[in-house]
Amino acid sequence: MNRARDHKDACLSDFKGKWVVLEFWGFWCWPCVSRGLPAWVDFFDDHAADRDKFAILAVHDPRATDLGMLDEKLKPIVRRVWRGRALPFPILLDSTGKTGEALGVTHYPTVVMLDPDGRVMDIPIKKGVIGLHAQEFLASKLPPLPAGVRLARALDHDMGLLIDDDTPLAELMEFYGTIAHVRIQLDPDALKAAEIDKDIRVPLALNAKLTLRAWLNLSLDPFGLTYIADGHGLRVVRRTLDNAGLARPSPTHAAENALVAEALRAKVTFDFRDEPLSRVVVDLGARTGETFVLDPKGRRLGAVKPQATVTGEAINETLSDALARLLAPVGLAYVVRNEAVVLTNMP
Repeated sequence: MNRARDHKDACLSDFKGKWVVLEFWGFWCWPCVSRGLPAWVDFFDDHAADRDKFAILAVHDPRATDLGMLDEKLKPIVRRVWRGRALPFPILLDSTGKTGEALGVTHYPTVVMLDPDGRVMDIPIKKGVIGLHAQEFLASKLPPLPAGVRLARALDHDMGLLIDDDTPLAELMEFYGTIAHVRIQLDPDALKAAEIDKDIRVPLALNAKLTLRAWLNLSLDPFGLTYIADGHGLRVVRRTLDNAGLARPSPTHAAENALVAEALRAKVTFDFRDEPLSRVVVDLGARTGETFVLDPKGRRLGAVKPQATVTGEAINETLSDALARLLAPVGLAYVVRNEAVVLTNMP
């Protein structure tokens, strides 16, 4: 096994006295690069003060034959999925596959954890918790994080979700909380003051990977609601000038918005003939790999209608120009916010 950083042979005995995470992965494995490794990067950052107590090693399967080849395969992943940041911990090449075989690895991603004495741990898995049990187990062996750090991390947590149109508000908040492992509660008094019923339907139909912050903003903005810290969780309240701090872009959120804006400069070809907007956003997403969404607030106000049709074409044209021309006849424009291209009413 070789270490990608310094090309020296790496031995597990080098990490004696630490908890050791072996994340078995492959560049070809979407769950590995989109969920498994990013989760460990977050963990690595959050527990910076305790890195003398643990080590994370990303063990690549035999399909990566050398480090140069792996670097090339990772370039688009680093740029778009990892937001320009390479892994902050060592990558090891299991070029023969013997390491994975010896540890019983049969699929990817797989996490194997060693205790400070080098013994393989049997990690308890909580019912309904997929992919986070190893992080939770290791976190239990380290000093607890402050509530503010845990909450900030939860809001920056990527969640790949399929949201059906018109899901009840209370049901959607409970769903987000379950996925992000953070308590999200509706404030009954705030909803009453805003004349919002907890079962009001949220005008959001989207299949995308966004942070919890983006999902919450898209879902709550139509009703003039936001969220504030409430212990280790969140409480949904009426939005005011003084309480919208958590909803504002974090560095992670802002970096993703910048990548979306950059993608709008790419060239695109399309031909829409009386296509409903609900289909247009799906088609554009498939063509570009970006997230397009009909503005939920505009939908609630009736200014953005999913059934409204548009006609227009573009041939190897900058997406920003083509999109503006396509939307103008129906009184719409686009903005980049909440990690997406939002089709909204003209200002």
